[in-house]
Amino acid sequence: MVNPGAVVIVVYFLLQLLIYGVGVLHLDGSVVEATKTRMAIGLFANAGVALYVLHTVQTVRQRSIVLGMLSIGLTFECVVGLLQSFTGIDLRFLFQPPGFVLNLEETGFTERNGAFRVVGTSHHAIEFAVLAAVAVPLTLHLARYATKPLYRQCAAVGCLIAVFAMPAGGSRAGVVALAAALLTYMFAFTLRQIANGILVGIGAGLVYVVAAPASAYALWLTVVKANEDGSVLSRLADYSTVARTFHDHPWFGLGLGGNPPTVYGFLDNEWLQSIVQGGIVGFAAMLVVVGGTVAGLTAGLRTARSSRERDQAYAIGAALVGIIASSFTFDLFTYQQATFVYFVLFGLMWSSWRRDAGRR
Repeated sequence: MVNPGAVVIVVYFLLQLLIYGVGVLHLDGSVVEATKTRMAIGLFANAGVALYVLHTVQTVRQRSIVLGMLSIGLTFECVVGLLQSFTGIDLRFLFQPPGFVLNLEETGFTERNGAFRVVGTSHHAIEFAVLAAVAVPLTLHLARYATKPLYRQCAAVGCLIAVFAMPAGGSRAGVVALAAALLTYMFAFTLRQIANGILVGIGAGLVYVVAAPASAYALWLTVVKANEDGSVLSRLADYSTVARTFHDHPWFGLGLGGNPPTVYGFLDNEWLQSIVQGGIVGFAAMLVVVGGTVAGLTAGLRTARSSRERDQAYAIGAALVGIIASSFTFDLFTYQQATFVYFVLFGLMWSSWRRDAGRR
């Protein structure tokens, strides 16, 4: 039987490929054409990695291994961010393989409300905060169900590192992602465990306020005074341009990668981004992949045969929901690390379906 998750990815891929094909029918400037090519390459890579994971990972142990490797990478990113925040040490420049070059125009840190916004190993502080939020449910799951005590202890440490790293990005998107992930993952716990978790969270928050008061205060202002934030106001001003673009190109938009920031700014909303780039078809592609995520979580819970499998499904689903929630506050698929993590987790979510479908 065909895995429904694979169908979702193929449909999403074909819709995006159609948008790309319509976009290349008209030539734009060199920057836009290069952006179209990069987006097309990313589309093939993202769909490919999701299908590869979906079809090659077949057991709970294999999923745990992939989650473990993913958690190690995310924890390393959080460690880099914390070092940037508290010591000024930037490990990004210490791991450059031979033959590779630095292709970022800006490698420094930005500032918000008087505090530096760290980026870890990401391209931007927003992406860093979202990835740190995603690391929390994944490491928490491993802290509960890893096979060896040492692995569980290391995962617990990784979870604490991710909790402390997320605020250093100074991003509302990270807060939204973490809240959505925890609200999803909480259904895997009892009321007593949830109450204990809230107390631990409050304690961790107080420790962070004492250890990094400037970053904590900056994040607080970012959330409570969002309606006065210049970045938010500038994005809202761009929405009229989005409306005009949709009026002129309602079905296929400007094409995949056809909206340079010099004209539209950074919309910081993947749904609006999909409308500008793909019109109605692009918006439908987003609905397909998001609907597939929700269906995958439901299928994973239905096929779970143990508390470990059930918790694993909730943890993966929580991470995916967190990323989806952040798509309303930043242009998700423009940032390759967050996009890659999303499609890997999508493949993991649906990888359990084939195992049970084959036993029926």
